[in-house]
Amino acid sequence: MKAKLIEDVFPPIIYRPLLRIYFLARGIGWHRFYGCYPTLADVPSDPEGHNSDWYAASAAKHVENLKAELSHRPMGDNAGLLLLPLAVSQLLYGGGATVTVLDFGGGPAKGLQAILEHVPNLDLTKFRYILVETPAMCRAVRDRLAAIQRERFGGATFIKVEEAIPASVPRPLIVNARGSLHYLPDYRAVLSRLLSLAPEIFIVAHTPVTDAPTYAQEQRNQPHRVLARWIINRTALISEIEKSGYRLALTFDHDLPKTYKKSPGPISDANMVFHRRSSN
Repeated sequence: MKAKLIEDVFPPIIYRPLLRIYFLARGIGWHRFYGCYPTLADVPSDPEGHNSDWYAASAAKHVENLKAELSHRPMGDNAGLLLLPLAVSQLLYGGGATVTVLDFGGGPAKGLQAILEHVPNLDLTKFRYILVETPAMCRAVRDRLAAIQRERFGGATFIKVEEAIPASVPRPLIVNARGSLHYLPDYRAVLSRLLSLAPEIFIVAHTPVTDAPTYAQEQRNQPHRVLARWIINRTALISEIEKSGYRLALTFDHDLPKTYKKSPGPISDANMVFHRRSSN
């Protein structure tokens, strides 16, 4: 907001130096996304990544949004968040069985918030939500989510917080990997682990993809922190998931492609929904 105000009030010859001072004062790089590296380990980034108590505490404040009457809130333009509640509705009201959602890298339970906001008359006796996050994020949100279950949902115990992907999960299952795979050094191994759970629906959302070969990049849009992220080849990602017995059912990009400093090509923020093929 402050950066936008500077841009609106001053002419370019003044606001550009002011913006640079503003970004540097906040610990944010002049180039929000920068570089082309062969692996995440080669990116000069903070070693803890998202497993940071500071980041987790900052993000965990959003858990409080679950206390609001979410059904009265208008829909946002963050369309990737709508894929998960749509999938829950499809399974929950299609077969009547208890549906499990494994929200991988779900941060402050934003996936759960989207479900509660958009799925009408959700029967909590037929719904399980498993948040898999970093140890720091789990520490930050576990007690808050437990309190919300007691205060808002009458002591229902449909929410679990885990630091690792469970060995097995009740089905029918939806795996939601939103904004997470590209931060993992070996994202292919984690992708394989998630697919081994044989979810009926597998969602990959808000994931940066490119038509160029997969490479790593700096991310500098958080104060005083540099993160490393993969920019994944779109075709390779789709092929890897489809080889595990899935078909791409829906795909769209969050915004227009962008090209950042030293990027080998445009980057898109992709959203994809995969359905498991029938074994018959």
